[in-house]
Amino acid sequence: FDELFGSLKKEIKENNDFFDFDITSKYVEKINQRLIDNNILDKQILFDLKKNNDEILLVIYQSPIDKFVVNQINIFGNTITKDSVIRSKFDVEPGDYLHESKLKKIDEQLSSLPYINLSKSTYKLSEKGADLLIDIEENKKTGNFMVAGTISGDTGAGASIGLNDKNIFGSGNALDFSINLNSESALFKLIYSQFLINNPKLINTYKISNEENDYVGSYGYKVNKQEIGYSIKYQQSENLDISIGYSISKNKGHSAKYDDLIITDNIGTFYNSIFNLSLSHDNLNDIFFPTNGSSNNLSITFSPENISDKSFYKISYNGSIYKNIRFSENYFFINNRIGFAESLNSRLSTINSYSLGGNNFKGFDYRGVGKKNPNNIYVGGNKFF
Repeated sequence: FDELFGSLKKEIKENNDFFDFDITSKYVEKINQRLIDNNILDKQILFDLKKNNDEILLVIYQSPIDKFVVNQINIFGNTITKDSVIRSKFDVEPGDYLHESKLKKIDEQLSSLPYINLSKSTYKLSEKGADLLIDIEENKKTGNFMVAGTISGDTGAGASIGLNDKNIFGSGNALDFSINLNSESALFKLIYSQFLINNPKLINTYKISNEENDYVGSYGYKVNKQEIGYSIKYQQSENLDISIGYSISKNKGHSAKYDDLIITDNIGTFYNSIFNLSLSHDNLNDIFFPTNGSSNNLSITFSPENISDKSFYKISYNGSIYKNIRFSENYFFINNRIGFAESLNSRLSTINSYSLGGNNFKGFDYRGVGKKNPNNIYVGGNKFF
C-alpha cells in the first residue's frame, strides 16, 4: 500500500494540509479495492478524525468484517429485463465470498444502467451460506421517438427523426435508428449494440448507413456513400476503453462544379475497406461540466492499398486537461487536437482530409481555415494542431 499512502499524503500536502473528505475517501476506496483484488475479504480500511491535544489527526486503520459464501442470488423487480442480463452486470456468483462492501459495488454497477433506476442489495444468512437479494427499480421506458428541427452555424437549418431503445426486448442491447437532413447532407443510419452476457466488458456494434453529401459549396462536388461496418469495444477498466472496427464503403462522387483536377480526382465510384482503432481514457469528474481530471482519445483509421480504391491513413488525438483551483469554483483547462492524414496510392481525397472552421475552430467560417485553389475550392489539410 506504500504507493497509495504516498499519493494520499502528497495530495493532502498540496491541499495545504487541510482535511478533504473526497480526497481521503477516494484513496481509502482504492485501498479496499486492492484488498478485494488480492482476495483479502475479512478486513477493511476505514478512516476517522481524532483530536490529540491541539492537533487533529487523520487516522487510517484496519477493521475486521464478516464474510460469507454466496449460496444463491435472487433478483426482484424486473418485469422486462431478463435475469441473465442483470446477473452479467456484476461480478458475484454463487460460491464467491461476499461482504458488505461488495453490496455497494453491485448497486453502483446496476444503477448506472439506463434500464435500471435504482438497486438495493441485501443478504440473508442460512445454513448453506448467504442468499444475495437484489431488489431493483426498473426503468420500463427505455425507448424514445424523436422528431426535431435543428439549426447549426455550420450547416444551417435541418431536421432529424430518431428512434432508439436502450433495452430492446429486455436483452440489455441497444438499437438506434435515425434520419438527419440539413443543407449539406442527408443521412440514414442504423446502429445495433450488443452487450455480451458471458463477458459484459465486450460490446459488439453493427452499423448500416446511407449518406448523400452536398459538398458543392466547399469541395466542389457531391458524394453518395453506403457503408456497412462492425466494431468491438473492450471496457478494460472504468476509465479506459479500447475499440477495433472494420467497415466497407461505396463512395460515388458526382456533380462536379468545375473541370478541376482536385475535384475530378473524387468523381466516380470507389470501394474502400477501412480499419479503425480507438483508445479512450477518461477520468473527468463530470460528464457534462468537468472541472478536474483529463480525457484522452487516440483514433487510427487505415484503408489498405490492395483492398481499397482510395487508400489512406489518419491518426487523430483529442485531449483535455482540467485542474480546479483549491477553495474556489474556478478552474484551468487546456484542449488539444492533433491530426495527421496521408494517401498511400494517390492524392488524398479532400473528403478524407481535415477541415477547420465553424464550430470546430471558432471565429472562422465553416471550412474557412486552410488552403483553397484558384477556383475557390476548399483543399483542407493533411496535418493540423
